[in-house]
Amino acid sequence: SALLRIENPKAAEKKNLIVFRDSYGSSLIPLLIDSYSSIVVVDLRYIAQKKLGELIDFESDEMANADVMFLYGTAVQLKNKKIQ
Repeated sequence: SALLRIENPKAAEKKNLIVFRDSYGSSLIPLLIDSYSSIVVVDLRYIAQKKLGELIDFESDEMANADVMFLYGTAVQLKNKKIQ
């Protein structure tokens, strides 16, 4: 899903989180649900960045103080590179 909002009305604190992720981040987000009342999950592979401001109001009271996390996997390839 390109944009997902997870609500947790039983969270101990009213904290919000915005997660920018690729498929790597999908496995970690369920571990964060207990700590936040609201999590917005954004997959930039499927949303044009210039449209993001239309979908999320980053200046709202709710999002202005949100924690932000970037969860991306990395793949490192060394092809015929000589390491000195």
